[in-house]
Amino acid sequence: MEQLHIEEIVNTLEVALEEGLWEEASIIAQELLQHETEFAAAYNALAFISIEADGDYLAAKGYYEQALVHEPNSATLYYNIAILCDEYLNQPEEAVTCFEKALELNETFVDAYVHLTELLMENNQGLELALSYAKKVEILDPEHARNLNNIGCLYMKQLKDVEAAIPYFKKALQLSDQKGLIAANLADAYVKTEAFEEAKKTYKLALNYDPSNSLVCHNFAYVLHHHFKEFDSAKTLYERAIMLNPHNIHPYLSLKNLWIQEYKEPKQGVAILEKALATLGEQVNVLLELADIYDINLEDYDKAIYYYNRVLEHQPYHATALNALAYIQASIQKNYDAAILCYEKILEVDPINPITYVNIGHVYFLKLSDFDRALDAYEKAEALIEEHDLKVNYASELYFNMGLIYENYVSNERLAMSYYEKAVGLKGYKKAEKKLLAMYQTGLKIIH
Repeated sequence: MEQLHIEEIVNTLEVALEEGLWEEASIIAQELLQHETEFAAAYNALAFISIEADGDYLAAKGYYEQALVHEPNSATLYYNIAILCDEYLNQPEEAVTCFEKALELNETFVDAYVHLTELLMENNQGLELALSYAKKVEILDPEHARNLNNIGCLYMKQLKDVEAAIPYFKKALQLSDQKGLIAANLADAYVKTEAFEEAKKTYKLALNYDPSNSLVCHNFAYVLHHHFKEFDSAKTLYERAIMLNPHNIHPYLSLKNLWIQEYKEPKQGVAILEKALATLGEQVNVLLELADIYDINLEDYDKAIYYYNRVLEHQPYHATALNALAYIQASIQKNYDAAILCYEKILEVDPINPITYVNIGHVYFLKLSDFDRALDAYEKAEALIEEHDLKVNYASELYFNMGLIYENYVSNERLAMSYYEKAVGLKGYKKAEKKLLAMYQTGLKIIH
């Protein structure tokens, strides 16, 4: 009679859980615990209530662990703990351990294989192991669409075998209810194999299934923009991507490029980036893009300096901003001291890049006619190039300038000729060839 009574309590508990009667279910679970029986069912129920009614995932984990004390060989309990650790508690290592324990207890536990595969993919670790788990599911359930999509993603994104991925995406697309996601993956795979017509058709299909997918809008727009030159359609999709997810920077940048590169309207590009700043806040890459447009496209150097300086407010040693700012100061604003300060700031964090010394040398030589300091900077660049055996395309100009200084300002023709010869030896530098020829002719005249 007692056992029959306990079974009735368990059945009543299951009904209460199914109907979402959390308070009643909690009371029944506590009653089971008082009877000192069916501990696993009671703790499992309390864990479920903690998740669904209270959102208390730590408490739920504690209840599942109590249930395991009484039912230590339950693959389902280990699986439930793994899901909590993975999806709610940010404990991926424990999640992996619990999934593996669940599979040790039940080698045909398809959901555990699928979740463990996805966890390994998400953390980009054990990818060959992840593929082996997914292949196991393929044997257990050949038409498991989610698993087929996972295999496709593993091949495409992690293992870089896109051709192998495509058949899995195709089969998953036929079987799955989540067709938008899988069609998007298949379209991305077609892009990677340069099957752009197929990609175009498949992106359209993906948007038919899921018209509010911002990422698909952006990726489709990118293909229309760069491979089909359908600029108006691309613009519409970029704008739609921004509307659907205004906090993703990539559609703003792509739309900016479209306005500047294809429509030749840099001011529209500025407007797009200003909208991005207003939405996303001060982002260094957006500030840098604005500075570049004002610098390169609009030639509004005051605005360019303003935005480069805003970049430096966030990242004082940002090499790209410092180099660009130095160039404007030296070449446009004629503020040579400011230019040299920018280059010296770069050297504070990157003292072994010879190009910075070359640029300093150019300012001293070409702008300030300070030949001693120019030669000092050039010699430091030369030493770094030789020490690290660097193959740099600016070496010919460096050696030519050093030759000029030695010839005209130091009056050392022997060293001048050696540097002209180095410049010619690298790229057949025409200016250096002319200098050498003139010096050889002068030398012949002296001999005769």
